[in-house]
Amino acid sequence: MEVKIEQNQDSYREALFSITPDEMEKYLNEASEKLSRNMNIKGFREGKIPRKVVEKSVGEETVWHEASRYAMEDNYWKAIKNEKIEPIGMPKIEVLKIVPGNNFEFRALIPVMPNLDLPDYKSIARKIKEKEHKTVTVDEKEVRQSLEWLQRSRANMSQKDGPSRPRQAEAEKEPEIPEINDEFAQGLGDFKDLISLKESLKEGLAREKENQEKQRIRLRMLEEIRKNIKFDVPDFLIEQEIDKMQNELEQQVESMDMTLEDYVKKAGKSLQEVRDGWKEKALERIGSGIILEIIAKKEDIKLTEEEIEKEAAKYLQQFKDSGDAESQIDPERLKAYISGIMKNEKVFELLEQ
Repeated sequence: MEVKIEQNQDSYREALFSITPDEMEKYLNEASEKLSRNMNIKGFREGKIPRKVVEKSVGEETVWHEASRYAMEDNYWKAIKNEKIEPIGMPKIEVLKIVPGNNFEFRALIPVMPNLDLPDYKSIARKIKEKEHKTVTVDEKEVRQSLEWLQRSRANMSQKDGPSRPRQAEAEKEPEIPEINDEFAQGLGDFKDLISLKESLKEGLAREKENQEKQRIRLRMLEEIRKNIKFDVPDFLIEQEIDKMQNELEQQVESMDMTLEDYVKKAGKSLQEVRDGWKEKALERIGSGIILEIIAKKEDIKLTEEEIEKEAAKYLQQFKDSGDAESQIDPERLKAYISGIMKNEKVFELLEQ
């Protein structure tokens, strides 16, 4: 592999990659092997189909497209490590030349840390915490509202799981609302009586409120540190952040049984108008990330490979089929993501001291 890295802007590096046909062979073989896992061709075992047969079945272009993805990921991370570049986001990658028998060439624009002088962030964080932190409380009304929500949920579940009835009768019959008493509490789990259920709800609500308050204070700390700091951010990094925000909104509206298209239409805007309105917020989020990274560097906050791998394993466990997740998620990208989250948490813990 040949890579040439140029510093065209303070905010990113441009890396030009050239991979020889011989070097591409391992990626082509890897792509062929993975594509063959989902193929059923008479005379060959699954996952053991020769590359020529796979290429004939799905097309040489498909194999090359898949191989180029593996080649770009592998060589990008190698270059990052070898050149000691510390990206602050994912690169913008563009294929320049992909012709069988020729060098495979691509370009990566890599967002990097700008040179910034931060104010006294420890003093700022301390003042925000002292002046703005609020002690959370949970009143009886909130506990009662939680109980009533559980009561309605229980009633809906009972109606859903009950014996089948004619559709019209089922529609007309109101769900049976259970009485909130000791029996109701015992039916929800390991609760001795209604009092113990209320205590559990109160503790849960308190933890939730405390977490919300902690997140609010953290955002205020970053907001105050970020004041009067100016830095350049490449357009493609802003677009990446807006893409993340769109994905987050999409997940939220899906939980409300809506599509993003319906949500945007209801707001009376086009998706592009919504995205354009997020630009300032995207810049704030990127700025916060940069500040956290600079503080981590100044405070020499580091993570061991063991810590990162342990958290990465926990992340993969949330998928039903962790083996399938491992094959779909790039390990280097996952470790970078996990490392960022863990490092940010350590920075916040430092600011909260």
